[in-house]
Amino acid sequence: MRRIILISYLTCLILLVSSKAYCQIHIKFQIGGQEKEVIPRVESVVMQNDSVISFSTFNTSNTELTIPAKGAYKISLSAHNYQPWESNLNLRNDTVINVIMQKSPIALQEVVVKGTKTPTVTATGETFYLSSKARKEKDPFKALSEIPVLNVNPISQSITTRDGSSPLILIDGRLVNSGINPILPADIESVTVEDVVSARYLDQDINKIINIHLRKERPLYVYFEERTRHDIPLRKGFVGSNFEIGRSHFAVYGSVFYNYLTKDRIDYETLEKQNNQQKQLIGSNISRKNDFDLKLLFKYEPNARNYFAWNISNRISNMHKSATYNGEYLNNNISNKMTADDHTKDKSNGWLGSFFYERTFKDKSSLDVYSYFNHAKANRRQQYAEHIISDLIPTFLSLDNIRNQVGLDVDYNGVRHKYGQIEAGNHFLYTHDNLWDNVFSPSVLTHVSQSSNYSYISYSKVWKKIMLMTSVGLQGLFVKVDSRSDSYWRPKTSVAIGFRVSKSQTARLSYTLNNILPSPQQLAPVSSSVNPWQKVEGNMNLRPIQTHDLALTYDIKILNWLRLQTFAKHKITTNMIESFLRKENNYVIQSYRNNGCYNRWNTGFGLSINSNSVQAYLSPALSWEHYEGGNRLSSWGLNGNFTWWALDQMAIQVETEWKNKSYSAISITKYSNPMSANISMAWYPTDNIQISAGITYLGGIREQITTIDTPNYYQRQKMSFHSESFRPWILFAYTIRKHNKLRIENKMPYFDMDR
Repeated sequence: MRRIILISYLTCLILLVSSKAYCQIHIKFQIGGQEKEVIPRVESVVMQNDSVISFSTFNTSNTELTIPAKGAYKISLSAHNYQPWESNLNLRNDTVINVIMQKSPIALQEVVVKGTKTPTVTATGETFYLSSKARKEKDPFKALSEIPVLNVNPISQSITTRDGSSPLILIDGRLVNSGINPILPADIESVTVEDVVSARYLDQDINKIINIHLRKERPLYVYFEERTRHDIPLRKGFVGSNFEIGRSHFAVYGSVFYNYLTKDRIDYETLEKQNNQQKQLIGSNISRKNDFDLKLLFKYEPNARNYFAWNISNRISNMHKSATYNGEYLNNNISNKMTADDHTKDKSNGWLGSFFYERTFKDKSSLDVYSYFNHAKANRRQQYAEHIISDLIPTFLSLDNIRNQVGLDVDYNGVRHKYGQIEAGNHFLYTHDNLWDNVFSPSVLTHVSQSSNYSYISYSKVWKKIMLMTSVGLQGLFVKVDSRSDSYWRPKTSVAIGFRVSKSQTARLSYTLNNILPSPQQLAPVSSSVNPWQKVEGNMNLRPIQTHDLALTYDIKILNWLRLQTFAKHKITTNMIESFLRKENNYVIQSYRNNGCYNRWNTGFGLSINSNSVQAYLSPALSWEHYEGGNRLSSWGLNGNFTWWALDQMAIQVETEWKNKSYSAISITKYSNPMSANISMAWYPTDNIQISAGITYLGGIREQITTIDTPNYYQRQKMSFHSESFRPWILFAYTIRKHNKLRIENKMPYFDMDR
């Protein structure tokens, strides 16, 4: 019986391998010019049903491409100083194609403008190709700023999507520690912006992705960058370096940065009411902070099919806050003067070690293995004292936290076939937190353990104008707080359907189902407040929340430089973890609970302009929210930016974000003026030097008012951010990027030490 099973298994395996090899089509190109000259660099694009199947660069006259399956394809070839070559082929067998490329005619007394390739629409997003002008840039952020669906700030080296969220950056489909900085724009083949992510990324709470595809045969450049930025007068700034050195099979990347914050002043006006008592305080909080970030990444690529990477990172942070308040205390309408002092010290030290391996198979599919270990320590010491007449009311807070975290991710990335594309994987994460409350003697220790095991499979397919991506997974969630244990099994799903109405119009419908564990701070039954009237503590009975996100978008390309996107989104959160207040003796206890459903509706549009020297974006939106048992709450928001490039050496950028209100289950926050309103200017006297200056927040003094109004407790707090408002700053950067030998691409996934 065992022999029969073994023979059957081997037979299926042989049939699978043979059928896979049989389905592939090999195309051999023989490319030359009219005068039989060798063309040094030819770019090829293979498309099927408006989807890019392959993008390659040829450096020889004889080369070969592998097509995943039989079918109809459109093949395009392009080269500098030559006219493009295109052909629609119905490929059934291996074939040889002879291509004679015609030289481009030379036009006298006129300028021939070469347009960029048309963006490719997929079920989850859109793929863009940089123009020849952008590829000649030395700064990758400056080059990426021409993509109309991104908000790129080359001065701060930051990228956000049209809705203002920060996306995850991938390089060739991998999360990369060294990020965008070391990339030379000439090495970028394409940039994919994904508005809908597959189930693979759902457990990382990621909802937007930017995937930068690089040329496979690109030279390694020595990369070194020194950056320093400082407010005037000194308040916030940094100084640091990034570097990368290596050979064709081994490279080292490093980053060392020091960040500081000093004399950061925030003014407070607080009014509290409870029973027949009332406190009214006015004062200022002064903050100081120092951060050290160290990263080292070792990359080894013995051959084209194997890639290894080792990473070690360290982050050390120290923060000090001191506040003094003056005001009055009322008890049964009897007024007395009072003062208060608040001193806080926060320290943290985290280490991350990780290993990454990628195996690439003959058909270009790959298997990724990523393992990591994170060890972190954090502590908080806070002393708050109120002085009323001759009485002193001190309150102390002393918390320590040690975290150990282990993760293992295994992912298979399939290639595109005629029947579609398949991806699958399994992600395991274990986190253990020890939390000490040192106010008591002896200290109270709470153990919080959380485990997550998540398996998924994804499938995508294109049928002419219809694009589909569907991804399903099953997640096991295990929580233990001291002696209490709970386990849950939850599905995860991500589905996106795109429809290309025309070459300039695309509609997309997406749905995402996700699960989120409560944080250790929400679970641990320790108090984290020094307010004599209010305590904040966790709840070990919390269950994981489940989110349902439904979105409909419609993109219209009105002109080559003008795009409009309209959107409507609905988010449903079940088992919503929300804050609530309860009365206990003379205290108000703020804790957490699972309280039914939370609904949020959001609608609006985004208008983007992208010309040769101007990039602008404006997006107004309306929102409605509804907490369980509450009223429907409305708000509006607006975000926009404007960038003007003068002579390609100077840029002026304006950014703004405005929101009138935000809500929680127990509070409402009103914003008196814009949340951000910044202006900056960058000057590039050479390819290696950047000098920038700007002003943080031009909207006066930024203010916000938060109100909690319940039958047992009332609080109104006004915050004024004096130090960061209308604060000039200056930045200097010196960068070297030199071509040397073959560069090893960085595929090490990014790990957020703060998660």
